[in-house]
Amino acid sequence: NAKAELKPVGACYFANTEAACNKLDTQLMTLKIVFENPINLGNENLLDSSKYLIAPYDIFIFRTYDQSLEIHRSGYSATSLFDESRMNTGHDASSGNRTFATNENHSWVLVVSSENFLWPIERTNIINAYPDIKAWMESAGAWNTDWFNSNVLQEKVWDK
Repeated sequence: NAKAELKPVGACYFANTEAACNKLDTQLMTLKIVFENPINLGNENLLDSSKYLIAPYDIFIFRTYDQSLEIHRSGYSATSLFDESRMNTGHDASSGNRTFATNENHSWVLVVSSENFLWPIERTNIINAYPDIKAWMESAGAWNTDWFNSNVLQEKVWDK
């Protein structure tokens, strides 16, 4: 029971995501991963992480201790551990090569390559914080390619 394990600060259960809550100090952590068989990404500056945020591999998450519930970027396939009966349930409208997306082509996962990105306040639909993202998603990325830098509704994002 994760909720029982979380130690809220007052009425705040989540750190730095709720509008009514004070900002909590964070600690910068660095994680170094050494691959046994690394992929050669060319001669780019390896310190410029923005070049690697749109990875040539699938970035996905799954529920702890239950990988049958995976969430992938739109267009990527699930692993063999995923429970296929979860496809096309709720708001998911996966079909053919279009996976992990809604009928409106809204993806379940976003990879944003901008250091200026402000995440939406807890329980805020990203469309309400970044209205231009709607056309970007529905056009499969053809329109409003700068959705995360324009028309940001400041009252809907975490910026303390």
